[in-house]
Amino acid sequence: MAFLLENAFNGSTFVNESSNYPLLRMFTSFKDKSDVPLIEQPHVEEPWAVSSPSAVSMNQAGVDDDNWLYMSAVCYLFGLHVHQHTGKPVGLVNTNWGGTPVEFWMSKDALDTCEPNATNEAGGAYNGMIKPLLNMTIYGAIWYQGEANSGDPLSELDFQGLPLSRYGCHFPAMIEDWRQKFNEGSLGETVDPYFGFVQLASWESDIHPASVRWGQLAGML
Repeated sequence: MAFLLENAFNGSTFVNESSNYPLLRMFTSFKDKSDVPLIEQPHVEEPWAVSSPSAVSMNQAGVDDDNWLYMSAVCYLFGLHVHQHTGKPVGLVNTNWGGTPVEFWMSKDALDTCEPNATNEAGGAYNGMIKPLLNMTIYGAIWYQGEANSGDPLSELDFQGLPLSRYGCHFPAMIEDWRQKFNEGSLGETVDPYFGFVQLASWESDIHPASVRWGQLAGML
């Protein structure tokens, strides 16, 4: 999700044409983590902005800062597709942190449903980047993640007797928890938001993504 728009195929064209879509609005979080759930984000990289080259690309703004992600290519192109096919305004909330495991985005409540009393770097990004946004009304989320969990042990079997990685519990537990908490935080305005995800590609020879791909699929059954 952290892959920048300017680095996509025809990225410079997408950046230059971004000003043609004033009904696309975007917000980019700072990469904040916290040991405790926060009410407000201590930092915001990009407050709500109208789509434009300087709103989507660090090159256009002349800033070289890895913390300033500007706009995820996947997030922007997904939102652009929705806008072009519906003609409706689309707000994009860009909260991502490359190279992080799913546990980093889970609340303690979600993690406890799979591993009671676990503490291994759980919830840092949830506490700092998701919890402060729970009063938003959202329609859904898109998720592109996997490499950081590619080494999860296959220590359990699913209902079919097939190997199941920890991801197979953590991922659906996180989704259910986000849906519940966004619903509560928005006073019922967020209702069963969709959750689109991309499975891990086997593009590196030294990782074994099959367990995570199976974990994602099994978790959805």
